[in-house]
Amino acid sequence: MPAVGPARSISLLDVAAAGTSTAPPSTPDADRIVSITYTSGTTGPPKGVMLTEKPYLMAGHVAGLLADVRPGDVMLTWEPLYHIGGSQVIVTCLQHGVPMALLERFTASSFWDEARRYQATQMHYLGGVLGLLLKQPPRPDDREHAVRIAWGGGAPAHLWEPFERRFGARIHECYGMTEAASFTTINLEGRMGSIGRPVPHFEVKILTEDGRPAATHETGQIVVREREPGLFMKGYLKDPERTAETLRDGWLHTGDFGACDADGFLYFAGRRRDRLRRRGENVSAWEIEQVLSMHGDVEACAAIGVASDVGDEDIKVFVKPIGGKRLDPLDLIRWCESRLAYFQIPRYIELVDAFPLTPTERIRKDQLSTSVAGCFDLEHSGYRVRRS
Repeated sequence: MPAVGPARSISLLDVAAAGTSTAPPSTPDADRIVSITYTSGTTGPPKGVMLTEKPYLMAGHVAGLLADVRPGDVMLTWEPLYHIGGSQVIVTCLQHGVPMALLERFTASSFWDEARRYQATQMHYLGGVLGLLLKQPPRPDDREHAVRIAWGGGAPAHLWEPFERRFGARIHECYGMTEAASFTTINLEGRMGSIGRPVPHFEVKILTEDGRPAATHETGQIVVREREPGLFMKGYLKDPERTAETLRDGWLHTGDFGACDADGFLYFAGRRRDRLRRRGENVSAWEIEQVLSMHGDVEACAAIGVASDVGDEDIKVFVKPIGGKRLDPLDLIRWCESRLAYFQIPRYIELVDAFPLTPTERIRKDQLSTSVAGCFDLEHSGYRVRRS
């Protein structure tokens, strides 16, 4: 594994004060690690991904395709620049010679005002950002902006049409990892709910739990192989075991589940660590969260597994209501009842005022309490869920 050199930092104020002075000399080296970029860390501690220059260059190139960057565009981003989501925008702007408007943080209530202020033409999103924007009160100026493309990952299928209709920006969805040049698949065709088809420089397969290639529409783990060398990470910082677990026989095992349709379009189906085992049934926390997030009074939610007195796990969900709304947990159970299988219905519900978040606005599930004290408990509520 390549050695990691000593870290150094440079103040942006010092860079600005230096004017147009030349950059410090460097010797080109394709294998030289240029950054340690940390993952979001939604289900555990963030991992330090050791990257060379090539993944960044490819990430910028693909981001330019996904965002449909043209001369005169302005890229709007809110993500920290030490995250791949933010750094790839910098590379894209440098490659295309367009400016970037960098927000201090994402704020749903003022987002479109900022977009208008900077005359942004593209916006980047991750996770629940589109849902948060949609759940803001409608305004007469919702379409009075220049944003034509919203590009990123994690847009639930049920939000696509309402978002495009209300705000007039087209969604370009993708899927990828910091470990593999940020982009594995992109959807430029507008196939609703799909993360797209593989980019040319990667080969993608869906493998079942027993290691065989999945059939059409069958769910399995997404695995990726380079068609062009040098795009994968060099490993996780000081974690050779996790590196060996992720990079095996030339394939990067993402830990994410997906399925593929007959036309080669892929669909995301949650993370392996978000899989629960309840009374003999495999349950996707991601599917539960998608259903709950469709509720008009739910701003954000998260599902986890907690200890059960009958074996396997019980399902606990945390729900943050939209500001000022009062939610009855039993109403949420009824909402799920008509949309989920009976074994996916949560047993415990905890209403919260806020979630611990990553810098990219994702919920830190590893910081959510597994205690059920004081939670709504379906089994002690007297309500009986209908079996579907």
